[in-house]
Amino acid sequence: KAASKQVPGQWREYRNVVAYTDDGRISDPARIPQRGPLTLRWTQGGYLTVAGASAYPDEAGALVLRRTDGRPFFEEQRSVVEAFIEDGDRFGPFRPGAVEFELRAGRRLLRTYHVVIRTGEERRLRIR
Repeated sequence: KAASKQVPGQWREYRNVVAYTDDGRISDPARIPQRGPLTLRWTQGGYLTVAGASAYPDEAGALVLRRTDGRPFFEEQRSVVEAFIEDGDRFGPFRPGAVEFELRAGRRLLRTYHVVIRTGEERRLRIR
């Protein structure tokens, strides 16, 4: 469903926006107009919860999760391009569909994960 609202002035310094709501809806990416209202199209998203990160030894270094496409994602009401992870961390909402993540320890790539996000579901990312 589309919703149109006047854009707050500080948003106009950005070119694009993706927004989400407390009930787990996420917008399609949208270009911010120079003036006038912004119309967003919404869909119910899904979430990702981390499990198994504690199995990595401390010597491996801090574990970092990032999307392979470099796009930002939501962590605790903020947009990030990468996040330090621990068991129980929750990310999202994400638009339904396939997302690839890479797990790193420092600059070293440990593994790539392919996750299918489903509408309204909480997916577990099992770190191995």
